[in-house]
Amino acid sequence: MSAIASFDSLYKSIIATNWQELLLENTSDRGRLLNLLRTQYYTLDSLVSATVITFGIAIICWGLGVFTNNHSHVDRLWSITPVFFSWHFALHSFITESNELSVRGAIMSLLSTLWGVRLTYNFARKGGYKLSNEDYRWSYVKKSIPRPFFELINVVFISFYQNFLLMSLTLPVYLVCSIGDDGPLNWIDVVAGVLFSLCFVGETIADQQQWKFQNEKHRIIKEAAKNTDGLKLYDGDFGLGYLTHGLFRYSSEIIYLDLYCLARHPHYFCEIGLWWSYYLFAVAATLQPNTWIHALWFNWTMVGAVNLTLLFQGSTFLTEKISMCRYPSYCKYRKITSRFIPWFPGEDISPRKEKTK
Repeated sequence: MSAIASFDSLYKSIIATNWQELLLENTSDRGRLLNLLRTQYYTLDSLVSATVITFGIAIICWGLGVFTNNHSHVDRLWSITPVFFSWHFALHSFITESNELSVRGAIMSLLSTLWGVRLTYNFARKGGYKLSNEDYRWSYVKKSIPRPFFELINVVFISFYQNFLLMSLTLPVYLVCSIGDDGPLNWIDVVAGVLFSLCFVGETIADQQQWKFQNEKHRIIKEAAKNTDGLKLYDGDFGLGYLTHGLFRYSSEIIYLDLYCLARHPHYFCEIGLWWSYYLFAVAATLQPNTWIHALWFNWTMVGAVNLTLLFQGSTFLTEKISMCRYPSYCKYRKITSRFIPWFPGEDISPRKEKTK
C-alpha cells in the first residue's frame, strides 16, 4: 500500500466514525489498545506510521519544553530516533507482509545503530541525559529575543522541525525497502559504505579530541581558582579557551593526524558527510541492472541530508557568535581556518609562554 493511499484510508476511517467514542472504548482496556495499535501498524504504510509517531514525539517534546523550560529534549533523542526509524522501515514489510528482509536495508539499519550507539555514548559522558542539562545556546537565544517569539521557535523549529528532520534522515531505508526488489549490492553500496565508515571514524576522532580538551580546560580552570582568567597562565589552546589543534585546525607545524587542524567544525563536516553517504544506499537501490551509472542519483529521500546540511549552517553561526563574545581571538581563528571543509594551513595563533632565563 502506498503512503498516500494509507493517509487517505486513515483519514476516511476517522471521519466515518465517532472517533472520540472509538478512542475511549479502545483505551479503556489495555488489550484492546494493544490490538488497535497492532492493527494500525499492520494496515498503514510504514511512512505513514512513522509520520504519526514523529508527530506524537514532537508534541511531547513541545509540552516538556513548555512545562520544564528546558529545550534540549530533542537533543536527547538525536541519536535514538533515527535508529528506531531505520529498523522500523527495514522490518515493517518483513513483519506485516512476510516479505524477505532487504539485505541493503538491514545493512543501513546496522550502520545507523553503530552511529547511534557512539553518539549516545558521547552525549551521555557529557551529561546530556541529565534532565537539568540544557544546550547553552538555548539560554543565549532565550535572553536575546522576546519570550513569545521563542515559544514560536520551540513549537516550529525545536519540536517539530528537528523531530521530522531526524525521521527524514532514514527515508533512504524506506525507499530501499519499499521498492520490493532493490537488487543485489553494487559498487555504489561499496562507495557509500566506505564513505560512511570514513566519516564515522573522523567524527569519533574529532569528538574525542574535543572531549579531552574540554576536560583538561575545566580542570585548569578549577585549579586556577575557578576563574577563566587563570587560563592566561597556560600555553597553547588553554590560553585561548578553545581548541585550535587536532582536526579543528590545519597547522603547518603538525605532521601527524590531527582532526581539528582541518576545520573549525570537523565533527559537523563528518556528520553531514555520513548522512549523505547514507543517502547513496538509496541511489544504489535504483541502479539499473547491467549498467554502471544509470541510477536515480537525485531522489526525494535526500530531503533529510539536505535539511541537516542547512541546519548546521545556522547552528554553527550561532555557536561562533557566542564564541566570539567569549573569546576575542576567535575572530582571527575564523579567518585562517576553514569552517567545515578541510583546507590548507593557517598560521598558529595559540599563545606561548615566554621562557624564563
